Amino acid sequence: KNSNDQQQQQQQSETDTMTETMAAAATEHHHHHHRDRDATTSKNDNDIVGREKEKRLLQTAFTKLLKTSNAAAAAATPDAAASAQHRPARYSGRQSHGQHHPPPSSPDAKSLVLISGHSGTGKSALSLHHQQQWLEHAFVGDGKFDLHQIEEPYHGIKTAMKQLCSQMKELPSESFKQIQQLLRQGLASGEVQTLSKMMPELHKLVPSFASSSSSSLVGGSGHDRRGQGRQGPRKQLSVSSTSNSTEGKRIEESATTTTTATGGGGVQGGSLKEMSDRLRFALRRFIQIVSKFRPVVLVVDDIQWADKASIDMIESWLLDSQISSFMVIGCYRVGTIEQNRTVRETLDQLKECKRERLIKILEISLGDLSVGHVEEILRAELAASHPNSTNGLGTETASKNSEGEISAQSNSSSFNDLADIVHKKTGGNPFFVRQFIRSLIGDGQIYFDANDTNAWQWDAHDIITKSLAPTNIIEYMKHKLHNLEAARIILPVAACMGSNFSRRAITVAIRGLSIHSHHSSFFRPLMGISRILSDSEISHNLRKCHEEGLIVDYYSLHHQSSNADSTSNSSTSGSCNESNASLNKDGSESGEIDFMFLGKGSQKGDHSVFNRKHKRKSFRFMHDKVQEASLALIPDDQLSELKYRIGEILMSGLPKDEFESKLFTITNLINARTDLVPTGKQSEERRMQIVNLNYKAGQDAVQSSAFHSAMKYFNVAIELLPEGHWDSHFKESVDIYSAAAECAHASGDTPLLRSLCSQIVELEECSILHKSRVYNLLIDVSLQEAQESNDCDTVGLCLSVLKKLGCNFPKTNVGRTFSMLRGIMRTRRSASKWTAKWFAEQPLATDEQEIAVIRTLDLLSTAAYLTMPDFLPLAVLKSINRTAKFGIAPFSPPAFAFQGMILGYFMGDFQAGKKFAEIAVSMLDIEACRVSASRTALLVYFMTMHWTTPIESTLDMLMEGFRMGMSTGDVESAAWNIQSYLQSHYLLGTMPLKQLDQEYATYTKIMKDFGQVNQAEMACMGWQVIQNFQGLSTSPGSKLIGDVFDERVYLERASTEIDPVMILSITGNSMIAATYLGDYEIGARFAIKTHDDRLKKLPGLNSLPPCTFAAGFCCYAMINDSSDANGVAMEAKQLRLHTKYGDRYRKKLKEWVDKGSPNCVHTLRALEAEHEMLYGRYHNACILYEKAIGIAATRGFMNDQALFNERLAICMLKKEEGGKELDDALRKLDEAIRLNIEWGATSKADALKVRREEWRRI
Repeated sequence: KNSNDQQQQQQQSETDTMTETMAAAATEHHHHHHRDRDATTSKNDNDIVGREKEKRLLQTAFTKLLKTSNAAAAAATPDAAASAQHRPARYSGRQSHGQHHPPPSSPDAKSLVLISGHSGTGKSALSLHHQQQWLEHAFVGDGKFDLHQIEEPYHGIKTAMKQLCSQMKELPSESFKQIQQLLRQGLASGEVQTLSKMMPELHKLVPSFASSSSSSLVGGSGHDRRGQGRQGPRKQLSVSSTSNSTEGKRIEESATTTTTATGGGGVQGGSLKEMSDRLRFALRRFIQIVSKFRPVVLVVDDIQWADKASIDMIESWLLDSQISSFMVIGCYRVGTIEQNRTVRETLDQLKECKRERLIKILEISLGDLSVGHVEEILRAELAASHPNSTNGLGTETASKNSEGEISAQSNSSSFNDLADIVHKKTGGNPFFVRQFIRSLIGDGQIYFDANDTNAWQWDAHDIITKSLAPTNIIEYMKHKLHNLEAARIILPVAACMGSNFSRRAITVAIRGLSIHSHHSSFFRPLMGISRILSDSEISHNLRKCHEEGLIVDYYSLHHQSSNADSTSNSSTSGSCNESNASLNKDGSESGEIDFMFLGKGSQKGDHSVFNRKHKRKSFRFMHDKVQEASLALIPDDQLSELKYRIGEILMSGLPKDEFESKLFTITNLINARTDLVPTGKQSEERRMQIVNLNYKAGQDAVQSSAFHSAMKYFNVAIELLPEGHWDSHFKESVDIYSAAAECAHASGDTPLLRSLCSQIVELEECSILHKSRVYNLLIDVSLQEAQESNDCDTVGLCLSVLKKLGCNFPKTNVGRTFSMLRGIMRTRRSASKWTAKWFAEQPLATDEQEIAVIRTLDLLSTAAYLTMPDFLPLAVLKSINRTAKFGIAPFSPPAFAFQGMILGYFMGDFQAGKKFAEIAVSMLDIEACRVSASRTALLVYFMTMHWTTPIESTLDMLMEGFRMGMSTGDVESAAWNIQSYLQSHYLLGTMPLKQLDQEYATYTKIMKDFGQVNQAEMACMGWQVIQNFQGLSTSPGSKLIGDVFDERVYLERASTEIDPVMILSITGNSMIAATYLGDYEIGARFAIKTHDDRLKKLPGLNSLPPCTFAAGFCCYAMINDSSDANGVAMEAKQLRLHTKYGDRYRKKLKEWVDKGSPNCVHTLRALEAEHEMLYGRYHNACILYEKAIGIAATRGFMNDQALFNERLAICMLKKEEGGKELDDALRKLDEAIRLNIEWGATSKADALKVRREEWRRI
């Protein structure tokens, strides 16, 4: 231990030294770097004058992040880091005892910095001030939310994520290989495909997935035995337009791609909700992996305008215990955060987490500047405006003001007076200050006299009396923009597109508005122009806006180090060669010199920064007030029409890549005036293009969890469908209504879902295959209701759908019994040839109707398991036999897994059950079946394999089932897998309780984040039990009352809603707690009242053997410990009752052991020992307990070892002969105390210590 402590101290010392070196390097870098970095720092310092304290606070927060980073360890041992991602080994029966799970990250490793201030106080400049310096040691991505793009999900995050990928590509070769290996090992291929839609460059980082394309649930080679080529593409319903135009094909192709993805054919299949859940989990996984390699800093501006999907994602990143070294810097405007309820509530929750020491939060508030700081800005602006000026100093021209004559003063003194005037005019707001100074220079009120004085000159009285003070920044900026023709034409169009826009998009939009007669008659009078604007004129106007500092080049915004003067602003125009600056008609660049990006003060031919045409395609408004002022130039009654016209032009004119990236922008622009969408037969083609556009935007919004926004798009699509659309556009209508129903289902709006589904279900001309998508939704809703109430006839709904699909069930019980027996006989005849190898050679199902039948049979199986178990065997048998006859379908594996559970638990043939379970797992090697992998894993490893396999070897598979479910979007099955994984660990005692407590905290939050309330409630029960074990409960003993769960609330609700599963779960967990905490009376009461129901209503679960042991143990122990302090024994009636139930559950365990269960042997020996004690045969009991302890120790079950040693000590004490057994009993009790402490059950250990002292006194 001392050696290990020394080694840890040495490693910590090395880590501290590394951190100090990095911090010192950062400081050195800040003061002594290359000339270009010095220039950039000088420029940035000018942007955030007067913020020295705030800069130090930010740097300190980042330095602390470095100290808590385990990036160096992750980079040095990529294999260890990869194992931290919960990537279990393939099923081989090995025992891991949870050792592959890393401890959760320290709260210090995640921090939130909130920078607030009024508009123009420099929040953005401060947040990005250290970016270049931090990039030496961390990944830094920044994004900006936009009020006018608040409906676009992840708008502010997408840019930041793309930057992270770009920074990874720029790493040194060795580091790049390490991060590439971590991503390849940590991400599934489906997760990469999902993330690549947001981060296209991720495919370049992780180009190959041959080694990870197969689920770890399968023990094969890892390669897909049968790709999609064997199956062929399944026919899908897709929204298609009758248009043959380019834009119609593009929208159709985009919509078809998404519709195909929702078909359920493979990993990327499933509903729109599943696709949404895939993306959310993939984003979490990505940051988990990257943050273990290197700290991650995410800078988000204007978080008050964040969409719900983005703010939820940021919260989940900050609270995810598997994410280390992660910082979010969020900027928001004072007084606006209250307007966004989601953001406000999230920040309140995070501040509560700060109080609970889960994360670090630093709040920085920015105010106005002092006169001295205004003087610094004034000097810097004048120096930048005229490089030959002497440090910006000058003299005031003699003049009079209201107070009389002002004589000429010294340079320094008069300069201070000018700064004081500027401060009074602007109030010290940094943005106002800079704009006011630049306007004074531009208007000639401050000018540089190069002839006589070689100094700056100004008339203070003229500035005080005549200059327009920017007290209302919008009006001030409107005045400035109105006087600049280039801005008056360009910027309102750009502002309609959002805070950032591409050169190609602005060119296409303005050309279209000024050329086409349909638009020019509106646009030209609005802008006050009378001619068609050429490409070169548009480029010239963009350059002028850039020179005036109204827009910034997006690339230079993130790469200022290349040229310190790239974004400097003055009224002096740089020379350019317009002949080399034109754009082609398609918006692409032509010529060799990209003059547009010549900044102020640049000289002709100085293209070191701006002549990077391939990266020079996007602009951003210099400040959101510039964007607001640009929009304000257009009258309110004409702005929405301008937006619609811009959207219509972009829909037709943008190339495919940019069209897809601007999908939400274009859709929102068109939706600003849907009343302008053309009507009539001749315009139907155009109308359907807009319908398809909204349909695609709705699909993409659902995939990003923006259900509210998605519903708006779907509603617009439905409203715009032409009259008679069910006849003329049948497929499109079905897909739109189905997608809208899925969105309603995902957002929990059941009445709307039923209304939309009824539109399709009631169509007589609609085939059952077209209706199957909405029928599945209705069955899902019914299943949810069935878990809450027994009144819901989900089985009846499934049978109705199956009948329409041509799969009939007998109507009578006799007929169903006969059909089930016939199916069993048919299965038995075929079972001899049915092996994993035999099914590997079978074809995939290609008949869509048969695929739909098997999917519906799977839903019926779930409904039957929950509400009508008699239907379960028949539903499963039909699915198996159809699979054998028509081929393997995506949901065939769960049927075989269900059959394994039925054969094992109900029929008592454990080996036959194992055979079917192995067949189910082997099918997951098929790409099309991955969609049901998580569900299959749950049925196999939670309900079947534990009857024949050491249960601890199935835990990794449950974790893999969770990962597969999250990566495929089957979050319901994923949540059940992880709930089962956590429950199994606490039942087996294979993980220290402190670590398990952290695991519960992590995964319970994930369940809640993804809306899996039932699973989260079940998990909280087990979490409360281990809190009781640790002595952290507000109510001592076995009652589940504490911070994470209160059984009183749930029992009251369960009794009202008649929820038997909830009652059985609560009593089962209480019975387990009573067993290990010694509350045998409570445990025995629950055993007698509820355990028989548990065996009937929750068949096959791996928790049944531990619960059965607990039930029998409490009954026996209640008798053996029945005498109280006064020696009063249990009444004869109670004695017989407890003996009866103890014997019943002991015999049940023996039955399972006799049939081959390896997981009940040690608990059976313990029950046999208690039974022997019942009749005073203490010697036999001691022998049996010694055997039980040996088995539990071999398997690593700390809880059972501790309990058995405790009971063995009691047994030894009872058989005491002349006191010689007392010492042995004390030693066993000491061992029980040690094991409880090692496990983490401090409350039980403390109770045993008290008992030990009592025994010693005896």
